[in-house]
Amino acid sequence: MKTYTCKSDKEYITCGILQGSVLGPTLFLIYINGLPDCHAMQTQLFADDTALLMSGPNILDLQNTINDEIKNVQKWFMQNKLTLNLNKTNYLLFHPAKEKQSHHFLKF
Repeated sequence: MKTYTCKSDKEYITCGILQGSVLGPTLFLIYINGLPDCHAMQTQLFADDTALLMSGPNILDLQNTINDEIKNVQKWFMQNKLTLNLNKTNYLLFHPAKEKQSHHFLKF
């Protein structure tokens, strides 16, 4: 079996922690702890994954409120030099089985 070696160009790191560092996970948790304070949704942090939760009696009001809160989250991400991976971002709508729901969306 052939082994290939590839070298990349040198880049200077201006912020952040090297991937795989011993302190990386702890420093990330300290860093991300400010996220719940920037919006009104309930926040669940799971290592490097985050769940934002919100409920309401009216789907249209809920949709508008969540879209406004997501703007706050995006602003916090930008201020903290973080990015939101939209390819890994999903939302899930729970509703009573007897209620018919039309297509609703969130704006990312």
